[in-house]
Amino acid sequence: ITKLVCITRTKTTTHCVRSDAQKTRARFVGVMFTEDLNMKKALSILLVSLVASSIAEAGSEVKRCSDRWSKGGKIFTLSISPSFKDESVFKLCKREKPEKSFIVFEDEKSIQTKEISGSEYDDLYALYDKALEYNLKDSAMGLDGSNWCLETDRGFAYSKACFWSPSYDTEKRGLQGLYKLGTTLLEVQKNEFKK
Repeated sequence: ITKLVCITRTKTTTHCVRSDAQKTRARFVGVMFTEDLNMKKALSILLVSLVASSIAEAGSEVKRCSDRWSKGGKIFTLSISPSFKDESVFKLCKREKPEKSFIVFEDEKSIQTKEISGSEYDDLYALYDKALEYNLKDSAMGLDGSNWCLETDRGFAYSKACFWSPSYDTEKRGLQGLYKLGTTLLEVQKNEFKK
């Protein structure tokens, strides 16, 4: 979903910003000078440029996951936020038409995708299923380490659970599945994605 926000700065100038619902970043679209153009023409020009840029983005097929729906979409999101490094976000995605499974990796610098085979998808899905066996009462925390957040939609159920450094007392805390999923995805990131 793309939203356009316009703010009139002065009597003659309007600034517009385009924002995408999936990302919190906003993109500057343009400045309109209403002194030279009437407002309808200015908004029409802005709307056409907004639609054109949206079509261009869709055409480049960045393959961002949409929300889960009956024919596919995002299966889960795992965010790993180390104390002194950039956050890494992984998404497992599936589409039925055309049939395609892929991993999306996002960090501060880029969004990258990797198409995966059916067996690779099944392996990751099994790890994800095991990761959902986390301990809801886990209260471990520390001053340093990392935060791992697993976000999922299953039917009508949505959940998001965050844990401090699953590598610490993994078995005692019941986070073996989450830790295995995260380390597997970090290994894929290291070997398959461009830095």
